Amino acid sequence: MKQTGACDEWSVLPRPGLHRDANRYGHSAVVSNGSMFVFGGFSGLLLNDVLAYTPPSCRAFSNPALCAAAGPGLRCQWVESGCVPWEAKAPDLGVPAAFCPGRPVMTNVT
Repeated sequence: MKQTGACDEWSVLPRPGLHRDANRYGHSAVVSNGSMFVFGGFSGLLLNDVLAYTPPSCRAFSNPALCAAAGPGLRCQWVESGCVPWEAKAPDLGVPAAFCPGRPVMTNVT
């Protein structure tokens, strides 16, 4: 499950199609210079390796449609200079972010 702060909603994440070596437990990990490094662990066998993950960047998208469809886990917005990361602002409880789906209108029934 993931919770999006921008839209204030929960959703189920798809099962990742990871290479079997990525499925592990008992590992250690560190984040350095924007990348995550996973060391060793156990997956039926003792693992003695290092995996590196560098998340995608909004700057890689060259047009507004691709920028708006970035994801999963990446929210981008198109500005005149190009595709940039979506920045959360102070909560405005009355207005969700533009990319959030509409919510049904609630009425009080007495």
